[in-house]
Amino acid sequence: RVSISKQNRATRTVSVGDVLDVAVSDTSVRFKPSTVMGVLYRSFEIPAIAVHSCSKQCGGITDYMLLLDTGDTQIAIEEAPAMLEWCWSNKLPILASSQRREWLYNGVPLPDRSALDRALSDRSGYDHAAKQACLGY
Repeated sequence: RVSISKQNRATRTVSVGDVLDVAVSDTSVRFKPSTVMGVLYRSFEIPAIAVHSCSKQCGGITDYMLLLDTGDTQIAIEEAPAMLEWCWSNKLPILASSQRREWLYNGVPLPDRSALDRALSDRSGYDHAAKQACLGY
């Protein structure tokens, strides 16, 4: 399942459910219609350079989030652990859940990426940052 949220004071989320397949390449994530209902959607691709940061949310279902550099869009992909690998491979920082919520619901600007890059120095730090985000911190 894929859902797309736009940041503003009255957050809007569009769930496109199971009608999109998600595939990762070395440098991008591709979304492609997968069912008959998918004819309502077009294929699109998000290059890694268009992603500000990644995040993770857990609670029954694990969502992996891409926060786009445009500063107002979050794409959540359910149960897609390959997204965390893709984020690590593309050296995209992990955004804490608290920062993501402040950005999404309260309009707080995304932090400067250089402030988030600390966890990019080694994989164990990156995994720890993802786990903390998953726990809601």
